[in-house]
Amino acid sequence: MCIIRLMNNPNSTHSEPLLFVVRIWFETQSDGKTWRGSAEQVATGQRFYFASLRDLNDFISFRIEAGKGETDGKPAG
Repeated sequence: MCIIRLMNNPNSTHSEPLLFVVRIWFETQSDGKTWRGSAEQVATGQRFYFASLRDLNDFISFRIEAGKGETDGKPAG
């Protein structure tokens, strides 16, 4: 298990850090072992399952972009 903590830019209006818990494991399939993973955003509980680092990066990037429109954990507007 890995915990990723992304600190925001000091000039950002969103003051809370973004925390993600990343889990990676191996699964045995008929053609051998392959790895899988999940990432959970701690504040929202949203969990995403992935099978490539690109997918993990896309999930975290999406959550960062989504968080830019929020202040103090509440949607802007």
